[in-house]
This record gives sequence, structure tokens and C-alpha cells, in this order.
Amino acid sequence: MVKANDAPALYGLKIGKIVVTVRGTSPLLVNRFPETAIQQIEASQTGTAKTKKAPRNPELEWHATRYLDRQERDCLPAAAFKESMVRAVSYIDGMPMTEARGAFFVDGDLVPLRCSEPYCHRSRVVLNRKTTSIAYRACYEEWEADLSISYQENVVTVEQIINIIELAGYAVGVGAWRPSCKGQFGRFEIKKTAQS
Repeated sequence: MVKANDAPALYGLKIGKIVVTVRGTSPLLVNRFPETAIQQIEASQTGTAKTKKAPRNPELEWHATRYLDRQERDCLPAAAFKESMVRAVSYIDGMPMTEARGAFFVDGDLVPLRCSEPYCHRSRVVLNRKTTSIAYRACYEEWEADLSISYQENVVTVEQIINIIELAGYAVGVGAWRPSCKGQFGRFEIKKTAQS
């Protein structure tokens, strides 16, 4: 039992860093929430007068699903890779997903892709379980990315991080219609690693 005047034990935080290059083993389908949809939600919630919906423009729609950084490079959110890794932990005994959320991070906001030119992928979708529509999304046949990962060395080892990434790429994926969402897009494998 700790007495009131005892100094609390300090947690020795030790952060390791590793850069892992991943390469897509299936095409990557992205689905960024478009700015026009955000504006429509804001208009409905603020009572702004609604205007009649314009006819759909597939070319504009699929381009709007791309994640672009300030240099206009195609990217994917770092959080997408982090979430994929956290979900992959469910396949491993001994580490709960709640613990994994604080054990490692994919650093940054957007992860630039080295990729083939995107094209428009059309697919049938069902909205609100009743209305059939067409989704126009950007798709990359070939892609790879460098993931800068920081991790708590006293919680998870670099070997475990590598294992988690391999599982994430095979069983979970990233982007739209990935394996964890009943699809086959967005799967990846490790191309190389480098510790910093």
C-alpha cells in the first residue's frame, strides 16, 4: 500500500521508431468524405435554404474521393494504417485492442503514396438498406507507402510491430472495400524496414 507521503513510481517511457515500406498486393480504393457532402450537412443543420440537387458528375465525384496533401500528392490518412494495425491485434493472443491503441502510432496526418495513376472505379452500393446507387471512387492498381511508426518499447517489440503489420496487410487492409469490410481491396505486404 502506498502512503500519502511516498513518491509515486514513474513510468519509464521508452519510444522506439521504425520506418516500414508497405506495397499493395491488391488495388487501393479510397473514399474520402467530400467537401460538398460536408457543406450539405452543415446547410441542413444550420437551417440554410436547401437548393435543388444538381445532376451527378461522376468525374468530379471520383476525384473528390482522393486524399491530396499540400503538394497535391495522392495520400492515405496515417490513421487508416493505425486502425488496420489495431484491428489486426485481434488475431494475436495476449494483447487487447485497447492496449494496442496506445502501444504504437503511425506518425503524421497523411501518408504520401507512390502509386500508379488513379482511375474511376464504379460500384453498386445500397444506401440506407433500400436505395441502390453507384459509387464513383478513386482506385490505384499499384501503390506503396513509407509508414513512420513510433512504439513503446516496454509494451511491444519491433518484431511484434512487424508481425502486426503483416497481419494488417493480409487480413484487414486499408481504404474502401477492404477485407475487414467484406472486400479484397487495400491489402498490402512489407517491402522493407529501417530502424531509426
